[in-house]
Amino acid sequence: MPTVILKFAQLLLITFIGFAVGKWNYLSDATSSLSKGLSKFIVKVTMPCLIFTTVTGYEFTSETLSDGFTIFGFSLAFILLSLAVFTPYIRRFFKNKETADVHRAFAMFTNCAFMGIPVLTAAFGEEGTVYAVFYQLANDILLWTLGIVLISGKKGANLKQNLKNLINPNIISFILAITFALLGLHKTVGQTAVYKFLFSETFETSMGTFKEYGVLGSLGNFTGYLSMFFVGMIMAETVGERRSESGAVSGIPACGGFVLLKQLVYPVLSYFLLYCISVLLGLDPIVRRVVRLQLAMPPASMVTTVAAMYDSGGKNSSAVTLVIGTALAAVTLPIFLLFLNVAP
Repeated sequence: MPTVILKFAQLLLITFIGFAVGKWNYLSDATSSLSKGLSKFIVKVTMPCLIFTTVTGYEFTSETLSDGFTIFGFSLAFILLSLAVFTPYIRRFFKNKETADVHRAFAMFTNCAFMGIPVLTAAFGEEGTVYAVFYQLANDILLWTLGIVLISGKKGANLKQNLKNLINPNIISFILAITFALLGLHKTVGQTAVYKFLFSETFETSMGTFKEYGVLGSLGNFTGYLSMFFVGMIMAETVGERRSESGAVSGIPACGGFVLLKQLVYPVLSYFLLYCISVLLGLDPIVRRVVRLQLAMPPASMVTTVAAMYDSGGKNSSAVTLVIGTALAAVTLPIFLLFLNVAP
């Protein structure tokens, strides 16, 4: 529990530093161009490195594969269900089209990588880390297809254009990494000096097992911090404006209500649904616990990053929602973790 709280404190501090840099114009005229370039750097460079390094380090078994793909299926279903659950609220409180579209994406996608992986690792150990990847796979497949359509506003995109969105560095990294892991290449290629130099190396000492990250692995580890730094910069731009892009109704109260619905109401709803389904199908309890906890994560920082990448008019409001959600998660996630220890 202290590890989880410390993780949130670190992320919030990075966000504050980004806010201070943007608010005080510390980088002078380069601030605006830096924030947009930083979003592209995260999406196209550091995140693919993080994905490949993380997944290729896992040694899958038949049991973890079975439970993992079950988690993948339920993740897709509950991510899509969240869009239907949140639509009435979004229509009522977010009148601006671009702001509404960004929050539809927020409704679906959680911070399942930057926060989900460390939280599930703290809750379930190495097994939790493995299962977090399956949820993230479902999350990212929908993010880089339906999510891109929502955030970019390309409502008229045809099937061919939508499928092209899957050909991006993040999904390619997923495919390569999972193939690498399933073929057991960590026993051959993963032991080479080149792989260890680029990605990671696990070694034993008298103090236990340690992992040392290589060049690209270390670069990937910057993803979470860079994302929160970027969010802070966007927040500084938001505070500097006289009003939000969709008027007072889409300000902090609307964003706060959205966060409460996402991080309290929907996770509780999913708890009962998953429990009933799990009893009927005889699922392993770890399956429903992983999905429940991932659904309780704060909104995905990648949504704000991609919104800036596509120059969406809803990026400022999304930054407000993201920071409120991240701050609230410091309270709600420890509660959910305690609840999972006693809940069926």
